Amino acid sequence: MLKKILIAFAILIPLIIALLFMLPSDVKIRRSMEINAPAAKIYPYVANLKKWILWAPWKDQVKGELKINFSYEGPEEGKGAIMRWKDPKQRGGSIEITRAEKDKSIEYVLTMDDGAQAQGALILSPKGGKTMVSWLDALDVGNNLLARFFIWTGIFTKQVEQDFDKGLGGLKTLVEQGPKKKAANTGADKEPAKKKVPEKQAPGKQGPEKQTPAGKK
Repeated sequence: MLKKILIAFAILIPLIIALLFMLPSDVKIRRSMEINAPAAKIYPYVANLKKWILWAPWKDQVKGELKINFSYEGPEEGKGAIMRWKDPKQRGGSIEITRAEKDKSIEYVLTMDDGAQAQGALILSPKGGKTMVSWLDALDVGNNLLARFFIWTGIFTKQVEQDFDKGLGGLKTLVEQGPKKKAANTGADKEPAKKKVPEKQAPGKQGPEKQTPAGKK
């Protein structure tokens, strides 16, 4: 019986591997959202990688156990700007802007520490007084069979689409409502004023003499 099981595995494993190699290795994703603002107002948040932390899908992962550490290189914005990151398990990657057209688009390369790469872009298309922002991503996982399986099942694509929708939603809120301002100082954190306690009179000391109405003794 054991011999039959081993023979079955010997036949099935190469067959499964061959089937996985037949699955697609590349995926292209595009998500769009309309923002009620001109492209000139949106572009600085897109072309400056330091500002991605204000709206990108990972904007909430800058504190706590999931904290991601970011560092930056190159120019403040546009071509050549680089953002690097590391998570608590020292896994990370980088994004480098490879092309930028002011108020219109940026293109970038995302590189993971394991060597995987993706080509991406953010395109701003004017639409009246509004702007349609499109986020594109193209990834080839090469011979990573597990990644091929996730692409084939749609799990990978669905996750990236959700991240892009979250990021575009964050960008829309940021641009339309403006950066969050610090709460005004209401004075609630100040130490309450101490009440003035009247001084006690010294023993034997009397207060001011009470005057009697005129004509009365």
